[in-house]
This record gives sequence, C-alpha cells and structure tokens, in this order.
Amino acid sequence: MEFLVLFPDGRSFGPASVETLSEWAREGRLLPNTMLENLATRQRVPASSVTGIFAAGPTYTNEAAYPRYNWQPTYSQPMNGMAIASLVLGILSLCSFCVWFAAVPLGLLAVIFGFMGKKDSSTGLATAGIVCGFLGLLVSVGLILLVVLGGSSIANWKPT
Repeated sequence: MEFLVLFPDGRSFGPASVETLSEWAREGRLLPNTMLENLATRQRVPASSVTGIFAAGPTYTNEAAYPRYNWQPTYSQPMNGMAIASLVLGILSLCSFCVWFAAVPLGLLAVIFGFMGKKDSSTGLATAGIVCGFLGLLVSVGLILLVVLGGSSIANWKPT
C-alpha cells in the first residue's frame, strides 16, 4: 500500500510505503495524528489508524519532532562596525561642539570611519556618520572662529 503524507498547509509528500512510514515514525518524523491519504482508495486517515506504522517501536507524541518543511532560516544584515562607530562619534561630535578639543577629533574620526564603513558596504549608517561628523566639525570650527575673532574685538571694546 502507498500513502501520501498530508501537511496542514495543503501540500503532500510521497508516495511512501508502510515500511517507509514505519521508519519515519521510529525516527520521530511521523506522528500518530499526521494525516495520510491512501492512494488506492483516496481515503484520508490519521497515521495511527494504519496497521504496521506504529506497531514496532515507541510512538512519538512530541510536537517538536514534527518536521518543519516550511521553515526558512532568517538572514540578517551583517553588522558594519565602522559605520556604527562613525555614527556614534558623529553624534558625540555634534553634542560636544562647545568642547572643541573633544568635538574636532570626534568629528574627524567620524568622517574617517564613515568612509571606511562605506567602503565595506553602502549603508545609511555610514552616510549618517559622515554627515554628523562634518556637521560637528563645522559647528566646532565655527565656534572656535567666533571666539577667536569675536574675542579680539571684545578685548578692544571700550565703553563710551
């Protein structure tokens, strides 16, 4: 006798003989509540009602042993450490623009790491790190120039 193994999603697998189904049952790949279709009669029955499948060896009722034919592995994007470092340093550069001796090196490192991260893979993180690093540099250098140029004019200021 030949049977088709019926899956809950409507797919079927087979044909398989009673001996093959019995082997699958011993391996835990076929459960008693798995539906089978007899190819000769087109009758659908649970595997536990077919003589000879679960006669030899233990029966398995563990749902974890049920084969997961629809399972697909999930693939995540590889992490780009340089791009992440660039973004973090760029944000720190922007936030610490008042402390120019910290903001300027942070901004430079953010730009350098951003271009290195963009070379590995073109991600938005690297681009955001480059932009934040450039903005941090621009604001810090602008503040330095304002203090230097404005400071000399304040030193020469005389009240009238």
